[in-house]
Amino acid sequence: MKTMQLKTMLILLTFVIFFTYNACAAATIVGQKAPRLNITNWLTPDPPSGTSLQGRVLVVEFWATWCKPCVQSIPHMVELTNKYADKGVIFIGLSRDKSAGDVRTFLKQSDINYHIAMDTAISDNFSCRGIPTAFVIDSSGKLVWQGHPMDWNFETAIVAALEAAPPPFLNGVELGPFEDLRLQLSGGRDFLRAYRRLRIESRRKDSPDSKIAAEIIETIDAKIKEQIQQADKLRETDPAEAYTLYRRIVRNFRGVEVTRSAVTSHDELRQDEKVQKELAAIKDMEKAEKLLTQCSACQTCTDFNPECKDCIRLNNMTLARVQRILTNICTKHNDTKTANTAQQRLEKLTGKPPQDKPTTPSSSPANTSS
Repeated sequence: MKTMQLKTMLILLTFVIFFTYNACAAATIVGQKAPRLNITNWLTPDPPSGTSLQGRVLVVEFWATWCKPCVQSIPHMVELTNKYADKGVIFIGLSRDKSAGDVRTFLKQSDINYHIAMDTAISDNFSCRGIPTAFVIDSSGKLVWQGHPMDWNFETAIVAALEAAPPPFLNGVELGPFEDLRLQLSGGRDFLRAYRRLRIESRRKDSPDSKIAAEIIETIDAKIKEQIQQADKLRETDPAEAYTLYRRIVRNFRGVEVTRSAVTSHDELRQDEKVQKELAAIKDMEKAEKLLTQCSACQTCTDFNPECKDCIRLNNMTLARVQRILTNICTKHNDTKTANTAQQRLEKLTGKPPQDKPTTPSSSPANTSS
């Protein structure tokens, strides 16, 4: 009798855990405007201000010093900060510890290089209370990704948000009476309209703000020229990366005089055979990444885990398609930078590089583990 009662309790407990997890997942706010981050208790020096957070890609992670998975994910967060902080991404770790003193002691013994603050009920505004949980917020303030910080789609989401974001080159620039134009002047669809408004204002002799408008235009032009010079330097050594920079400049600032040379270089590189090959490889990689985002986690994993047999079995057909795409990139576009990324993905999925173990549907882990 006791055995039956114990089994019943275990079944009910399993049901409750499963229901809670799925309720949490169902409550996701991805795709919606992110909750406001009203942070007051910063534990690291030089915290970002409210103004500096506007128009930036943000990575917000909820964690705690007593949470072992949280601590294990710190080196990855440090690595991502090293890669993307200088590109404008702001990384924030919000601790759910009860004592700020405990966190300060922990920080003295760690290599954390991103901003840390206390989570003073901020997590209540986000969908999932479990930790560690990371959120990626794009430059428009929309929450575009939510998941475990060790999920390999985490970095992909950061890169995608950066690609879609206008460069944060106006950070630290005082706009005075034109502060309402900050986001538009950072680049994008509304840039030209805001720029023209400044140009008109700078030419008005009777305007007290004409001098400020002229100075802002001069600053914007100088910063765009800096980006063009950076792309020009890359053109000989890495034409595909140069093309990406030119494309970003054209996409964000086209229509003003200073971008004319960038438009010309962009159009020239678009016809370059090597660049086209790299772009084709990138397009295939995006297909593989999109398929990977569709992989489901098994009942015991929070997110899809390529090392979990149950996760692999659950996504058997999808993973086989992913491996075929990655193998095609490694063979068809083997002299591209993207091929190196594809090989790394294959090693994660198969445990061996493609040249050591050709990936076929019959030899892939998606089939052998069933």
